[in-house]
Amino acid sequence: MLIKLNITVEEEIVNKIKIFAKKHNRSVSKIVEEQFKAILNKQPSKKNLFSERAAGIIKEKKFNSLDKLRDKYLKEEYDL
Repeated sequence: MLIKLNITVEEEIVNKIKIFAKKHNRSVSKIVEEQFKAILNKQPSKKNLFSERAAGIIKEKKFNSLDKLRDKYLKEEYDL
């Protein structure tokens, strides 16, 4: 069963996808549906997860200076 879906997309993107659809003899709806299916069928691997890719980028460094700045601000602002 087909269901109508309204979406909001930037005008430039709409114009480009309409040209693409016409060039490839497809409807915009069919392209959107195919992309949704591709997203839903794609099983995220650990390497695709941002948290897994980003792991280790931020090394545990000394954040003493940041902690000191925060403590100083809180002390001055709230007399803590």
